[in-house]
Amino acid sequence: MNQLLPYLVLFTVSFGCSDKQIPVPKINTDNVVTADTINQFQLVWANELNTPLICRSVFVYEKGVVFFTQEAKSNARDKIIAFDKNTGDTLWMWSEGPYYTNHRYIRDNILYFSAGTSVYAIDCNTGGTMWTYSPPNHLAYMTLHVDENHIFVSYQNRKVNPVENESILFELNITGQANKVLTVFAKERDGFTFNFDHITVLSNLGPEVIIFCESRSWHYGSANEGRAEYVAFNLTQQTIHKDWGNIFNDIDIGGKSLLANNDLFVSSGWNQVASINTLTETINWHIAFSPGEETSGLMPVHYLNGSLFLSLGNFGRLHVLKASSGATVKRIENIGTEWYATAFITYKELAWFTTTSGLYAIDVNGKLHASLLNSDKIGNSSGNFTNGFAIDRTTGFMYTLKGSSFLCFKWA
Repeated sequence: MNQLLPYLVLFTVSFGCSDKQIPVPKINTDNVVTADTINQFQLVWANELNTPLICRSVFVYEKGVVFFTQEAKSNARDKIIAFDKNTGDTLWMWSEGPYYTNHRYIRDNILYFSAGTSVYAIDCNTGGTMWTYSPPNHLAYMTLHVDENHIFVSYQNRKVNPVENESILFELNITGQANKVLTVFAKERDGFTFNFDHITVLSNLGPEVIIFCESRSWHYGSANEGRAEYVAFNLTQQTIHKDWGNIFNDIDIGGKSLLANNDLFVSSGWNQVASINTLTETINWHIAFSPGEETSGLMPVHYLNGSLFLSLGNFGRLHVLKASSGATVKRIENIGTEWYATAFITYKELAWFTTTSGLYAIDVNGKLHASLLNSDKIGNSSGNFTNGFAIDRTTGFMYTLKGSSFLCFKWA
C-alpha cells in the first residue's frame, strides 16, 4: 500500500489573494481495481485491408465515416478514406497533401486538418478539396484549433535573435480567408517563444472573445529550456486577460483542457491536474500524484456527469475524479497505456476509449461496462486498435481500424 500513497503538493498561486491556500484533495488509494473483459459486440460490416495501415483518426458525418490512415512504412503518405457508414461501401479517397496530417477536426460535414504548414478543408459529401490556406514563407511550426464557432491557426515567426520571435494567431473564415487576431512577442515573455498548443474558448465571460491557451514554450536563446504556460487572451482587445504562468512548474503541458459549468480542468505534462473557476479566476483545487502515478498525457481531460477522466499516460493508470473536489473516485489499472489511445467519447452515459490493450467503456464511478481486447475477435477480425475510434450516436454504430480490418460494430 505504501507505494500507492500519493505525494501531494500544496502550493499557492497569485490570483489577487496570494496567501490563500489551494485545496488539495485526498486520494483514496483503496479504490484500485483491475478491469475484466466483457464482450458484448455485434459486427455490422468489415472491410479487409490489402496493405497494413495505421489509423490516425475516425470521424462520422451525415452519410458516412471517414478514416485518416497511413501505410505502416516510412515516408508513407496519409490517405483519407470515406465509407458508407451503414454498408461499408467505399465512397471516396483523398491523398493530395504532404506526407502527414495533424490537428484533425470535423464540423458541419467538413473536415479540417493541417499538413505541412497548410490548412485543408475537405467536403465530406464529395471528398473534394474546398480550400487550402498557406501562410507566408517565413512562418513555421503551426497549430490548428476548430470548434463550433472558430477556426484558429497559429505560426511562429522565428528571427535571427530568438528573443525577437513572434507567435501569431490567425482566425480563418469558412472560405479560408485569414485575419490576424493576436501576436505574442518572446521579448515580453522572458525570451520564451509562446505556442498555441491548445485553445479553449471561454464563451461564458461576456461578449468579448476570451481564449484560454496552453503552451509548451521554449527559450531558443542561451537558456535553451522549456516551460509550460497557461494564459487567457482577450482577442477583442488583443490583450492578456489573465496570465497564470507555469502553474504546475512543469516543462510540458498535458492533454487539452476542458470547460464545464464555468470550471476549467487543466492537466500538466506529467502528474498534476487542477480546476480553475473562470468567473473568479481562482483555483478550486489542485492535485499532484506521486512520481510513480503519472496520469497526464496526450488525451484531453474528459467530463461526464460530475466526474473527470484523466489520461492513462505511460504507466497505464486511469484516474476517475470528482469534478467538484478532485477527490479520487477510482483508479483503474491493467487496461493498457495511451500510446494508441483515443480521446474519451460519451455514449449511453459511459466514457469510451481505446488503449494499447483494447476498447473500454467506464461509468462515472469507474465501473467497467464493456471491453473489446486486441486479442478478442469480432467477426473474423482481431488485432490492435491504432488511434482511431468513433461512435454514431444516432445508430449506436462504432467504427475503428482493428488489426487488418476497417470495422463497424454495435454494442449489444
